[in-house]
Amino acid sequence: MNDVVSLGVGSVAGAVVSELLKVVIEEAKMVVSFKSVYMELASTMEDVLPAVIEIEMLQGAGELKKLKDIIDEALVLVRKCSQVKRWNLPSKAKYTRKIEEINKKVLKFCQIQLQLIMLRNQRLIMHQSGIFSYMSMPLEGSTMMSDILPEDTREAIESHLKNISKKIDGLSVYPPVYRDLCSVPMLDKVLVGLDLPLLEIKTKLFKDDDPVVSLVVSAPPGCGKTTLVTQLCHDDEIKEKFEYIFFCVMSSAPTFRTIVQNLLQHNGYEAPTFENDSQAADGLRNLLEELQEEGPILLVLDDVCQGADSFLQKFQINILNFKILVTSRFEFPSFGPTCHMNPLGDEDAKFLLIEKASLRHL
Repeated sequence: MNDVVSLGVGSVAGAVVSELLKVVIEEAKMVVSFKSVYMELASTMEDVLPAVIEIEMLQGAGELKKLKDIIDEALVLVRKCSQVKRWNLPSKAKYTRKIEEINKKVLKFCQIQLQLIMLRNQRLIMHQSGIFSYMSMPLEGSTMMSDILPEDTREAIESHLKNISKKIDGLSVYPPVYRDLCSVPMLDKVLVGLDLPLLEIKTKLFKDDDPVVSLVVSAPPGCGKTTLVTQLCHDDEIKEKFEYIFFCVMSSAPTFRTIVQNLLQHNGYEAPTFENDSQAADGLRNLLEELQEEGPILLVLDDVCQGADSFLQKFQINILNFKILVTSRFEFPSFGPTCHMNPLGDEDAKFLLIEKASLRHL
């Protein structure tokens, strides 16, 4: 926890639970960049507040220690959320998940502990009022409090408890996110004559004295550039060295913004509509910084067209353990060194032709 957050939490540490709830509600409503914060969490806590106030009036906040711990945690998260920039999508996704978990904790507390506390309060009120013997008060008598509390208070609490009940029923209902957007394609071709170029690429990527960060695999049409790079991504040594391998085909995602959106959604994040490439670049950087904490990243950009130098430079983000591999008919000297593929030799071409012919007759 940073100094600003810890100082802020300390200032309300001595507050009763209801006052702490009011602080969280007020601050959560100000974090408009997080829908789950300013709508879901604030709404849940507003529903809890009347019941908490009633409990504090009757027997103090001692029964609410567990809820107070949850609210303390929520306050820390809300203040961290307020410091997250709008386009820091990985951080937004991370904190959104944490806020959702806090919301679940509050609802689950209301589902069991809060109901029991309120039931005990009702028994205590009725016992002190001489309406029923405390020991003979039935568990099913929770609704009997309607005869004791003022009507407006009772109706408000009942309304909020109904809202909480609906939210509990809706727990864990989240829309599915399609994620298979940047996966490495399966190998469905006969591999012939690729051993040497495969070794050359691996050597350039991992040579000890001067490993490359960006590499272009260039060759005329039909030489097997995509097949070679696909084989590389399935290589055991490559999969061991890279925690993440992303494969983006330029013909299916022609713009920088679309590719960044696909990468975000592939990794389970929301795919926003970027207003410009600068915002998309920030989104890509934030994603890569988040992922590289878990291990090295390889990004393949397949079938890049001529004159795409400025396009490729947008991907060149200075992040540790991040490499880019490009396939193209053309070279891009400003982007990185080129690994040239030669057409298959006569023997390999003849073998491949025979294999393809035999497969067609199966």
